[in-house]
Amino acid sequence: MDMENTIHNATEQTASQPSTDLIKKKLKQAYGSGTLGMLIQLIIAGTVSGIANSVAQGYFAGRYAAENPGVDQLDVVAKGQELFQASSVPVISNAVGYLIANVAAFLIMVAALKAFKPADVFRKPKANKTMALGIIGILGLQGISMFVQSLVENLTGMSGVNEQFTASMSIDDNLLKSVVLVVYMVIIAPITEEMLCRGLVLNSLSPVSRTFALIASSMIFGIMHGNFNQMFNGFLLGLVLGYIALKSGSIIYSIIAHMVCNANAMFMECVYSYAIGGELEEKLYSIHCIAMLVIGIPLLIIFFKKNGKINEKTDIITENFRLDTSSEKGELTWKILLTRPSFWVFVAIYVGLAAIMVSPIATIPNA
Repeated sequence: MDMENTIHNATEQTASQPSTDLIKKKLKQAYGSGTLGMLIQLIIAGTVSGIANSVAQGYFAGRYAAENPGVDQLDVVAKGQELFQASSVPVISNAVGYLIANVAAFLIMVAALKAFKPADVFRKPKANKTMALGIIGILGLQGISMFVQSLVENLTGMSGVNEQFTASMSIDDNLLKSVVLVVYMVIIAPITEEMLCRGLVLNSLSPVSRTFALIASSMIFGIMHGNFNQMFNGFLLGLVLGYIALKSGSIIYSIIAHMVCNANAMFMECVYSYAIGGELEEKLYSIHCIAMLVIGIPLLIIFFKKNGKINEKTDIITENFRLDTSSEKGELTWKILLTRPSFWVFVAIYVGLAAIMVSPIATIPNA
């Protein structure tokens, strides 16, 4: 009788466990959804900002032509482009485009995943007094990224972003442009990007392995920046932001950490590049980066030591993506993700965009 009960219980337990094929099917959908969400974001952002930019350039060109009758058409187009770039429109259209794109992609993929509840990622974080260490310590990684970027530029003479992009995303005398840029970078981008990258992508990649999900989502986060200057920085920051989200069980703290990083970058842009400039800018910029390293890295090390490795059972943002299985993780993580067509389309598009952005660094000839 005992043997019969044992066999019966084992049979029931086996039947209650999902089959490997079913797990793979669900993970293919989840892994595909993660990168598909990023593609949707790119398409929507490009469409919204593209339409807005085309209309604006047409407006500036038309206004210039009306004020200067008889001017050659090529000159009208060139002047319209120049006026457009000097206006606040590029920053505003970019901000609005990505705001709509991030939220829309998040909601579309939430609907596709069905079991996902958006409110889960914004739930109250677990009580953890060490989160402040991680939030401040992340500036140390930002400092490392800035030094690496500077080193690469000095060695190669090339920048991962062209002058046009740099100018459009820089603080200048255009007050409206500068205000929109700061609000978007410090508030809107951290909230919407964390919803998408940690709330959606990290969750959808994490059913079997949280560690895999952390690395893969950070890689996707870095690539999605679309320029080589920020890909490395995005990957490193993504690792810490994802770690914070998993350890706290919410994206609230990862949003705060993301805001701190972007606010720091905007501070350096506003004070050093715009307000001061010249040789003093370079000196203060270097001192600031060193301070970030000296203060941030030790705090980050303490933060990691106190929180330890990722726990595959307890470190999770939303319970809806829990999928415990004894199947081989290698077959259910990288292998499935790397065979998703949407993943490679995503990589090809963003790496292509990054390649287009690469340009020689402008140098000022000696007098």
